[in-house]
Amino acid sequence: MYPVPSRSHPVPWLPVAEFTELTARVAGDNNAGMAGMSRRGGMRNLRARLRGPGPGIALVLMLAFPPVAGATTNTTALSGSDLEELQRLSAMDFEAAGEQLRTKPPQVCVRYLLALTQSPRAMRSQKLARQYLDLALDVSRRASLQTEEGQTLLLYALFEDSNRNLVDALTRVNAALAVFEKAKAEPWIKESLWLKGGLEHRRGALPDAVKTFDRLEKLAAGKDAAVLKAHCMEEIATIRYKMGQSDRGEERAKRALAIYEEHGEDQGIADCLKLLGNLTSGQGKHVEAIAYYRRSAEKYKEVNNIHGQANCQYNTGICYRQLERYGESVSALQEAIAAYTQSSSVTGVGIANMELGRTYLGMGDLAKSEAALVLAANLLTKSQDLWRLGQTEEVLAELRLAQGRKADAARHYRNSIEHHEAVKMTAEAKRIRGRLEKLDEANPAPESRPGIR
Repeated sequence: MYPVPSRSHPVPWLPVAEFTELTARVAGDNNAGMAGMSRRGGMRNLRARLRGPGPGIALVLMLAFPPVAGATTNTTALSGSDLEELQRLSAMDFEAAGEQLRTKPPQVCVRYLLALTQSPRAMRSQKLARQYLDLALDVSRRASLQTEEGQTLLLYALFEDSNRNLVDALTRVNAALAVFEKAKAEPWIKESLWLKGGLEHRRGALPDAVKTFDRLEKLAAGKDAAVLKAHCMEEIATIRYKMGQSDRGEERAKRALAIYEEHGEDQGIADCLKLLGNLTSGQGKHVEAIAYYRRSAEKYKEVNNIHGQANCQYNTGICYRQLERYGESVSALQEAIAAYTQSSSVTGVGIANMELGRTYLGMGDLAKSEAALVLAANLLTKSQDLWRLGQTEEVLAELRLAQGRKADAARHYRNSIEHHEAVKMTAEAKRIRGRLEKLDEANPAPESRPGIR
């Protein structure tokens, strides 16, 4: 049985020293470990994209060199000869490497192929990575290696996800889940469900994601069951918030928070407090939400998560604006801008300026509103965040209407529609198009649509 991944140790299956050495040598990078690999091309930053405790990019190493059967510690089959062989094979072209690997036992062949997807050449070439994965699938199927077939499909799903092919990623993970269910490989069923739920969440299939995480929560068993249940509750509560069901999500989030507190999961505590802020704000309980955000910001400070602190200040600023406490809203958003700047988040600085522009617009300070919104548009253009850029264009349209510049307002509405359609947010695009059409009838009242993070 593999232990449940945790926030504090994202790769519990491998000793940290061995994981660091393997990633450094296979990747051929001076920046060892997950941080170094996540800056590379190809399958970059997968763990962050999956949100939460899933294995992410490190999965490949755990697949290639799993713990020794029956071991009571994190002893693995990793050896110096494994590292040397991977280094040698990674320097070859696919045909030569494949020819040599086919001479090895099928299970060994598959494991090396999975590790080779992390070689510098594979990370620079989607074609080469696919060749390694396709060969691993072929070898595992011919040899009837169900576990290895499922593992390869999981890694293929991560690969497709890293290239923003969410439909293909879901197809792969569903295939992996079917293989593991047939083999009754419970630990891998759980891994598949975690990845499946995350992909469904990000694709927008929210009811499906709730069902997947609910199933995973019910499967949780063993010494790490409580923390896994908390992870699932947190995900379900987050999805309920996005579905406009904050009241249904609040109870799950509180249960998850209690588990994190019991187990000393500081990152989980911080995340859940922020989530509870979102959920209470979503029910119009903005004063209560601000209290949650303050507690969350303090916990993020304890774990040295500057970006988390910035998100809390950002959300606090929005809540203050909803309460028409504009001065406090400005102060909180300015603190968010400073924290996002410290964490080098261009998008964060951009969206905080967008919300600052909304606040100034609500105060009637049109000059300051324009300065903040123009800066936001420039930053979001730089970071290529079309969704948030579309939101900013809509607020700019509202500003132009307040300035009596109807033609400019129409231009900003059209820009907003275009950006929302580019990211397939058709409902938002339709809503904004309705506002554009009303310009010929009468100037609509400015509409503030905050974006709690």
